[in-house]
Amino acid sequence: MIDVLSTTELHILIMLNADGNDFDTRWNVNQVDLNRNYDHYWNTCPTTQPGSSAFSESETLANSIYMNDVVPDADLYVTMHTGVWIMLIHGENGQSNLLTGRCITTLETK
Repeated sequence: MIDVLSTTELHILIMLNADGNDFDTRWNVNQVDLNRNYDHYWNTCPTTQPGSSAFSESETLANSIYMNDVVPDADLYVTMHTGVWIMLIHGENGQSNLLTGRCITTLETK
């Protein structure tokens, strides 16, 4: 593990949706679901609030700029959603792999 950490650059963004954290929701102060405010499949689900356009919210725009400007060649992007205790890992084929709470607990104990 020490070898991996000595040759790996980590960028950790602690919290993207501070408003949602305060009010225990995925929406920000503008009532936009930040999980649906990205350009990938934007506005494909009529029951969500994706915002007026992709990246219309300052939180998702800042995250996009950071990822594109600071770490454009990232080998791995992991997003954790604590409300449902899952971790999504972006794969090479553009698909996300889902790890549930049980898998995460297993990883923690190894």
